[in-house]
Amino acid sequence: MATSPTDDYDFGFSFADQEPASPAATQKNNEEIAALQLKIDSLLDAQEKTLETALIKSIEEKYKAKLKEVEGMILPLLINLKKNPEKAYINWPNRGPVIDKQIERITSVTRG
Repeated sequence: MATSPTDDYDFGFSFADQEPASPAATQKNNEEIAALQLKIDSLLDAQEKTLETALIKSIEEKYKAKLKEVEGMILPLLINLKKNPEKAYINWPNRGPVIDKQIERITSVTRG
């Protein structure tokens, strides 16, 4: 039986510059890849912890500053109320607008 040029002559092989890796070399490569993956995971975890720590520190500093500002608004009132403890009554005419202004200042810090 004669063959024609249209017959399929693909026998399933190809040419390569290198010899295929042995199972031992493949195993070694897999172990190296796994070790590198562990190192990468470790570095990513460390980076995440560092970022979390920095974020927490930033938030703490922000709220400490806000609390200090509110403290500066409330303590003068309390100190003035404490003056003359021997007097039973406090005379505070027109206190509405003064208190409203202080409430606005405080809420601008705590809600702003």
